Amino acid sequence: MAQFLKALGLGSRSEEREIAESLNRIGRRRVALFMEIEQSQVHFRSVMSVKRGVVVVAKPTGLGPQLKKESFIRFTLPGEEGKDVRMQVISPHFNLTSGNAVFLCRLPTEYTESTKRQNMRFNTSRFKNLHLIVDNTRRFRIIDLSTTGFKIYVAQEIAQHFPLGKPIRQASINISKYDAELDVIVPRVHIGKTVGCQMTYPQDGSAKKYIEHLITSLQKTEEENLTGASL
Repeated sequence: MAQFLKALGLGSRSEEREIAESLNRIGRRRVALFMEIEQSQVHFRSVMSVKRGVVVVAKPTGLGPQLKKESFIRFTLPGEEGKDVRMQVISPHFNLTSGNAVFLCRLPTEYTESTKRQNMRFNTSRFKNLHLIVDNTRRFRIIDLSTTGFKIYVAQEIAQHFPLGKPIRQASINISKYDAELDVIVPRVHIGKTVGCQMTYPQDGSAKKYIEHLITSLQKTEEENLTGASL
């Protein structure tokens, strides 16, 4: 790790004191932060530490091609609502001697104004038992989920079955043996082999409560895994 940092020429980088102290404190306390990759709508929770002027962030399982060199990670410091910290990625993947995967960012030197958040999304690509069921027959893996929408993985030729803007009514979100029936899904984005959809719920509200509980549970599981990792 030290040799990598030395090669970057970042070991003696001057730091803005207040942010450096805040990040060091967060790292010592193992505080899990809610982060986002700018311009991607990808959100995740992770822990971090500061080593030799570089921010080392635990890399959640499933966070792959969305994270690129020179992209930016943004998050709000706990207790500092209205102020965001914005960090540039200098290495999207690095294996520690412990075997844990991390990514490395430049230490930020100034705050940036907070921007209005997209609805919180959770990367679910590592969960093999979370699916969208359409017409009670077709099954698609959900790789990204929020309370208002999701992204599914499809074969390119199947994407034609999800015309943009056309409502689809017989759909549900399935995890293991439980089905959360949806009111309507509307395809909004085709990107490669993925389709992004907006969703609405039946009026009784039970499906929405289940999805909210599911996202919270997935986030807590990810957070517990990260808290146990050594950086």
